[in-house]
Amino acid sequence: MKPQLGVARLVTALALVVTLGAVALLTYVVLPRSDDPAPDEPGPSDAASAPTSTPTDEATSAPPSPTAGDWPARVQPFVDVVERERGLQFTETVPVVFLAPDRFRAQVTQDQGDLTREERAEARRDTAFFRALGLIGRDVDLFDEVQRLRGVGTLGYYSSDDQRIRVRGTDLTPAVRATLVHELTHALQDQRFAIGETSEKLGEQESGSAESAYDALVEGDASRVETAYVQGLPQEEQDAWADDKAAETEAFEEQSRDIPPVLDNLVGAPYVQGEQLLQLATALSADGDANAAADALFADPPTTEEHLLDPWTLLVDQDAGAVVDTPAPRLGVGEEELDSGTFGAFGWYLVLAQRLDPRTALEATDGWGGDAYVSYEDDGRSCVRVAYRGDTPDDVDQLADALATWVAPSPAARVERDGDRLLFTACEPDTDVPALEGQDLILQLPLTRTAITTQVVEQGGEPDLTRCYVEGIVDRLTVEQLVDPGQGESPEVAALVQEVLDGCGG
Repeated sequence: MKPQLGVARLVTALALVVTLGAVALLTYVVLPRSDDPAPDEPGPSDAASAPTSTPTDEATSAPPSPTAGDWPARVQPFVDVVERERGLQFTETVPVVFLAPDRFRAQVTQDQGDLTREERAEARRDTAFFRALGLIGRDVDLFDEVQRLRGVGTLGYYSSDDQRIRVRGTDLTPAVRATLVHELTHALQDQRFAIGETSEKLGEQESGSAESAYDALVEGDASRVETAYVQGLPQEEQDAWADDKAAETEAFEEQSRDIPPVLDNLVGAPYVQGEQLLQLATALSADGDANAAADALFADPPTTEEHLLDPWTLLVDQDAGAVVDTPAPRLGVGEEELDSGTFGAFGWYLVLAQRLDPRTALEATDGWGGDAYVSYEDDGRSCVRVAYRGDTPDDVDQLADALATWVAPSPAARVERDGDRLLFTACEPDTDVPALEGQDLILQLPLTRTAITTQVVEQGGEPDLTRCYVEGIVDRLTVEQLVDPGQGESPEVAALVQEVLDGCGG
């Protein structure tokens, strides 16, 4: 899957994407190598315990899977889990290749020496593009950082090009088992929903936004199945998984400590945004059937990043989620176009949150109606120009105010009105503008908003009350109060919550 931010070509240049793959933890795809060991090659822990969660009566009475008994012995139990939790069956087996960590890392990373001259030039332009937007500093090489992140963060991936799963590790540790469930879900999605073909077609669209939204749906669906698998394990095995996960996370954080936070956010967003989208869709459904809600979204998927940043705009208030046609901005004399497409609501949020507090950034982003960007070179300097339209004139004013604050410390950036739209231009700066502290928390605000929305809906909240209450909570509580579970017992927070509820007529 590809990072969002309206730069669909970015990963094509950086990861040399030639096939679609669904990847655990990272959202990149790789070219399958011909030096894979034999699929399902026995490993040291081949006798590791299988999933022990008990099937439901409904699952037990389901017709036999067409592939039952055809999978390797150590893979079959996880196939059973995926089919049961997802409510679908495989039509054919999928080779699973278990690789030693060093060998796996060699498959998912590349050296700059492997790139052609054109690819190296494009990678340099992409690095400058991120610098122009204030997302990375001048001393960061985007290609190298992406490779580092892929090397330390990727646990496995499924490629729809050769219909194979590759997993890091030959032992069936708790983390590897969960990864296998995740990647088997992607293989099942490909057989049932043709996710590879669909993503490829969406990637051919100029905007790239629909592909990003679809990728989040794909990852969110696999993540919820993985979550269900873990939650269905006996407590002892859940504890073992938690310990294994904690060790993996500690090692990842140690090895990725100085990687720009924006890359972590871009990589992690599709998983959590997609899973929360599906949770809200399930809560809003008549019967609470999670699989049916997911199937419905695969039939009619999200199409913009706004649908991920605020799923309410897809599932309830479609008027707010409607896209306003926005022609691409024009370039001046001497400005040479490099790329164009949709910048996207999530892109705006990430950029604004570099220099504004998350609440202000989210409020300004929520009015997104549509946009179009052009990246270009001007006298050897990489720049980006974005035309923006809001849902209402007030939304345009709000983003204009936010951008005025953003461009103030950057002489290489400006914002101007152009009729009913804004024009935002940013070029690679001569000096870095430091990002605000807490970049690792900026995803928490929109995710918490969606989580609260789901909770209120599950408790029977009507749409108007739900939206009023959630907007009031997000507006009145600090980000720290929102993301800290312990704050729920605070008398101050309880009083604010009651005020919001009273104001919404609850």
